[in-house]
Amino acid sequence: MSGAPGKRRAGPAIIVRVYIRIDESGDFSYREDGLLRVSVIAGIVIPDRNWSAVNHFVDEHKRAWDMPDELKAGSMTDEQLLELAEFILAENLTVSAIATDSEVFTAAAQQEWRRLLTENFRAAADRSVRATEDEQVSARVRRAGVRMHQPRHVSSADFLQYQVLMPWLLNQLMSAALSRYRSLPAEKDCWVFDIVMDAREGADPGKSGDLLRDTIEAILAGHSSFSLFVPPEWPSTHPFVVRNSDPQENVISVPQTLAKGITSSHSHEDPGLQLADYVAHVVYTLLREPGEVGASAAWSALYPAITPTPDGWPIKVWAWAEGELDDVDVSRYSRLVLPSAAAMRRA
Repeated sequence: MSGAPGKRRAGPAIIVRVYIRIDESGDFSYREDGLLRVSVIAGIVIPDRNWSAVNHFVDEHKRAWDMPDELKAGSMTDEQLLELAEFILAENLTVSAIATDSEVFTAAAQQEWRRLLTENFRAAADRSVRATEDEQVSARVRRAGVRMHQPRHVSSADFLQYQVLMPWLLNQLMSAALSRYRSLPAEKDCWVFDIVMDAREGADPGKSGDLLRDTIEAILAGHSSFSLFVPPEWPSTHPFVVRNSDPQENVISVPQTLAKGITSSHSHEDPGLQLADYVAHVVYTLLREPGEVGASAAWSALYPAITPTPDGWPIKVWAWAEGELDDVDVSRYSRLVLPSAAAMRRA
């Protein structure tokens, strides 16, 4: 016979796995040659309950659209761009993006930012008890200290992508996942982030990826704007809060949140990366070609799926200038704000 009468055998725990996929579009190697270079990184959040639908859509449309290897946004027709946007919206997926360009964040400004970021990281490491007492953390800190400021270890392009733009986007996507899907089950082994970035040809994702992992805690902890959103109605006993809390600091621990690691893969191997590539392509196209009809229609359809920045913009614009930005610089990004959304914010 089975267990005692009146008792039911506990079923398997419900694991809430949240897939975060990130891809980039544009040129991340800035040079002082007068040419405009635009860099976009975009991400998509896919709960595990939607993963099979994403797989099915990608497989089906690779055949239907005659793209045997992967769905490439750059090869899509206007109708295909719109259909993919409508699928993302229908599945209640959420997206976000961050962008910059060589006029609002010049090569010289990047060098200065790299110097400041290195100084801040070293100062944070000096103040950190874990950086001196924990051998694993100490090793990461030493490795990052050697690599952060040297282009021969991490190129300027990789530094811009992994150290400047990626931390904000990672934080935004994790917070968006916790906010949008907060009502998903809270079982014992739930809320695992599965984070994958596209492995770019010609880059060195090993050192750059290591650098991101080694410094992400200091970067995200170094500014209040990087505070991770946690639903206020979640009790202290919620599995995500219990597993990811730092008992000494009484905050959600970034290293714990990223405990599963940040991995890289090729987009043809991962359907989520193909959707992230699509979002990055749409944003990049609108920044470079504002009159592009297909991308504009796709952006309008995709708009409700976008998690806005804290100040209400659809994407984060990374700019660093001594004075006010030129109207031309601002208009490049303000065109992404749909008129109806702008009117709602003013109301």
